[in-house]
Parts: sequence; structure tokens; C-alpha cells
Amino acid sequence: MKRLLVYDLQSNTHTKLVDLLQLHKEEVYIEEAVGISDVFRKLAFGKKAPLTEDSNNLLVVRLNVPDMEILDFLGYLHKSKPALRIILYTSESIQWLEKLNLITGKSLIPVSIIVTTKINDVVRNLLELKELKA
Repeated sequence: MKRLLVYDLQSNTHTKLVDLLQLHKEEVYIEEAVGISDVFRKLAFGKKAPLTEDSNNLLVVRLNVPDMEILDFLGYLHKSKPALRIILYTSESIQWLEKLNLITGKSLIPVSIIVTTKINDVVRNLLELKELKA
């Protein structure tokens, strides 16, 4: 079964990300992570996992302000688990990410990580695929 793992870094908002994604609950098992170590644990990091397991996992991270630790973490996840689909959701705008890319002179988010302001549209499109991997 497909699994959607939600890591919400925007705690000062009325709507939790896990609640926004509940409309997909019939198509996918939704689970919430409360920190980076919880994401590692729930993705069975360090254990030999079949590629199909990673390709049926979808990680959604909400981040509205620049956080280099989280961006580094997402880059590390992308390298370590290439079959894992990762969505970076910014409900405000992605302008801060573009500015950081200009400042650092490099793209901080790998191209295969989807950065979006329209979370449910992107999740719906990914869930329509037979597997979550592209």
C-alpha cells in the first residue's frame, strides 16, 4: 500500500498539513512525523528496504521559511533513497528558495524533489501513478 509521510515544520498555523491531506486517506495510508529522527525511523532508515517499498512512500514536508538544516536533510534523503518521492510544500511562496539559490550559487533542492504551493494537486497527480516513483 502507498504511504504518505507528513513532516510539518509550520506549527503556528491553524491548519495542520496532515489535516490538509486527509482527502487522500482512501488512496494512501497517512502518517505524521514529528522530527527528522522520526522521519528516519518511519522510513526504516539504515535497514535494508526493497526499492518497491521506497517507491511506494511519499514524504511531504511543509517549510515556509528558509532552514538550511532541513534543506540539507532533504538533499541527503534524495541521495540515500532515490526511489522515495519527496514534496516540499511552501504555502506562502517559493521566492525564498529562489533567493537562497542565488545567494549560494547552486540549487539547494534536487530537481526530482517537487517544490509546490499547490499540495493537493501534486499529491493527487502522484497517487494516480501506478507507483509513486516517476
